[in-house]
Amino acid sequence: MFDVILKDSKGEKIKTIQCPVSFCGIGKARDNLVQLRGWKVSPHHAEITRSAAGLFIEDKTGRGRTLVNGEEIDNYGPLRSSDVIEIASYQISVGVAEKKQDASSDEIDFDITNGDYDDDDDDEDLRTMIGVPHHAVIEESEELSTTLINLQHNEKFK
Repeated sequence: MFDVILKDSKGEKIKTIQCPVSFCGIGKARDNLVQLRGWKVSPHHAEITRSAAGLFIEDKTGRGRTLVNGEEIDNYGPLRSSDVIEIASYQISVGVAEKKQDASSDEIDFDITNGDYDDDDDDEDLRTMIGVPHHAVIEESEELSTTLINLQHNEKFK
């Protein structure tokens, strides 16, 4: 699971979208998890994919209209919390969603500004790269992720 933080051209946060599967489509089509508006946004503009090595972004337009840190990309990764993805007039950042250990709260808390989890634990390994933390165990959600990916793939190619 990871978070996609969507900002406008001025850097003001629009919303945070939680991606519960191993990939997240970005574009103006309805089947994207992150739907953007604008004539410069393609129906399937880009895709963020999670692997054991971290989060990676791929431009799906074929025209290099996806920027990371001001550079046109076809593929880029692993993404860090400090990387800024630009699509049309939107700025996008990614972060790992972590549940707090406090039993009274199920909130997800990630401070994208410095890439630090709000658990007062200074474990450097968890902050170095966005993606699956080194200590994470493959959960049942991986099976769900695969099922959802297959369903979406089958839906696209009916």
